[in-house]
Amino acid sequence: MNTSRYYQYIFPGTIAFSVVLMLIGLSMGHPEQLLSGLWKIVTMQDLLITDYIHIAGPAAAFVNAGARKRATAATSQISPRRF
Repeated sequence: MNTSRYYQYIFPGTIAFSVVLMLIGLSMGHPEQLLSGLWKIVTMQDLLITDYIHIAGPAAAFVNAGARKRATAATSQISPRRF
């Protein structure tokens, strides 16, 4: 399979997956709880994803995972090198 064709299919799937993760997170908690949880994740040292769930709650952990996945997909899309 041609790599450019491969990326043509994988990028929309990655974006859709990240949106699903964020929607799951948004449906799990209240906005106040979510924002405070995201703040905890941002201000804590790098931890494992299970630590994020324990410290900030599952809602913030899912939104964080979706946001990171979108950022990674966007970065790989604008990168001049393809893997």
